[in-house]
Amino acid sequence: MRVGYKILAYIYTPLIVVLLLLFPLGAKGASLESRPFGGRVLFTFYCNCSFNTLVYVGSPKGGVFMKEPYTRVYSNGSVSQGRWVLGMANSGSSKCMVYSGNSCTLYGTAPAMRMVGTS
Repeated sequence: MRVGYKILAYIYTPLIVVLLLLFPLGAKGASLESRPFGGRVLFTFYCNCSFNTLVYVGSPKGGVFMKEPYTRVYSNGSVSQGRWVLGMANSGSSKCMVYSGNSCTLYGTAPAMRMVGTS
């Protein structure tokens, strides 16, 4: 083995091992637990401090969800009142922070949308 390749092997091998320990590629590491939702959007509320949007979804599989800037939006691209949506949301919760006087306060929490399609 040439000297250049040995140096690269000594640098990249520990780096790859550390990355695999931090970010496992197993079934649990590759996907987040998520739950499906779908229905008509009843109301949306923009969170001006956290830069996300609370979305109230009606039946048949409704609830309150958080549309984050990283949410992948399919089809018409707009999650607004009156549209029908279908998607997946994370099992954890995101915070909605709103401006109140001279600081931000917590308005509410909801599961973050991972992906959503609209019609």
